[in-house]
Amino acid sequence: MKYIIQLLILILVSTSAIQANNGDETEKSLVEAVEVTRSMGGEYKILNNRGDVLTIYAGKDAKSIDWSKPLYKNVKDTEILIKGKHADRMFFGIMNVAGDKSILTERHIEMDGPVNFRDVGGLKTKEGKQVKWGLIYRADKLSELSDKDHAKFKELNIQTVVDFRTNRETKEEPDNLPQNQKIKYVHLPTGEENMVAMAWLDSLRKVKRDQLDEFMIGFYKQIPLKWTSNYKSLFKEFANKKSPPLVFHCTAGKDRTGIASALFLYTLGVDMDLIMKEYELSNYYRKEANKEYTKMFTQYGIDPGIGMVLMGVKGFYMKEIFETIEKQYGSLDAFLESELGVTKKVKAKLRKVYLY
Repeated sequence: MKYIIQLLILILVSTSAIQANNGDETEKSLVEAVEVTRSMGGEYKILNNRGDVLTIYAGKDAKSIDWSKPLYKNVKDTEILIKGKHADRMFFGIMNVAGDKSILTERHIEMDGPVNFRDVGGLKTKEGKQVKWGLIYRADKLSELSDKDHAKFKELNIQTVVDFRTNRETKEEPDNLPQNQKIKYVHLPTGEENMVAMAWLDSLRKVKRDQLDEFMIGFYKQIPLKWTSNYKSLFKEFANKKSPPLVFHCTAGKDRTGIASALFLYTLGVDMDLIMKEYELSNYYRKEANKEYTKMFTQYGIDPGIGMVLMGVKGFYMKEIFETIEKQYGSLDAFLESELGVTKKVKAKLRKVYLY
């Protein structure tokens, strides 16, 4: 029964790719010039994707990076392995030959339970600033956190968990948060409950692939409008100095969560194309989990090709959501101010807190 409920919920709240799969959707959408990865064993690797000449510095957080003591100087290897296994998270200062600096750490947080737990930091804004690492995270369900995952929560110093899942979802699979860590839990149920989902499941048995665009887009672009109050509550948490480090999540960590991430990054001044690429990263990190869910579609008489589409995400769909908001409010900024309470003053405050 639990897996049937999961499937129904994922159908109903998914703002997934609404176009037939015409290629490999599991390729990484956001490939940055320099990236950091960290294994479950604590081994760090710096990926120098452009082969630039780099000088690398390190610290336990962004503030503690000592820019006078390089860890590696003038290296251009495409992969740089940081010696040793590190129990605590590391932050790296990167400087190229032109003297441009940036701060990096791992974006994807490896865990036993969640597969789509990500730091939304590191992205550059249109004004050349950088979103701070280690303050805002996005994730899929947190019901299967292991003891190691609990230790990771402590390492990340998570203070607030915002859960977008419906009442039925949280009843079936409540968040398994660490008991030895004081964490504020905020429940913002977003999505239809089960009776409506059953009707959608029946409809999906009849829909054809070439009808999926029209079938899906009519409902899903309403999510930030129908549950506006929940996104307003999330932004109140962003503005509360006691809330971060904060993680917001839903079941798959791609739809309700993806909208929240997009709105947050837009508020900070990140370019829309970059927001879309960050949104599409869920395809990459969820590729194995999506295969398992797709198998369930076949069991309930749904074309597996449609299942693949439902479980993916496409950047252009987020653009559809934003265009719908713009048509109704005149601009995304007007929506943020009138509905989410993000005035110019609040926006300036958020940028001061969340940007380097």
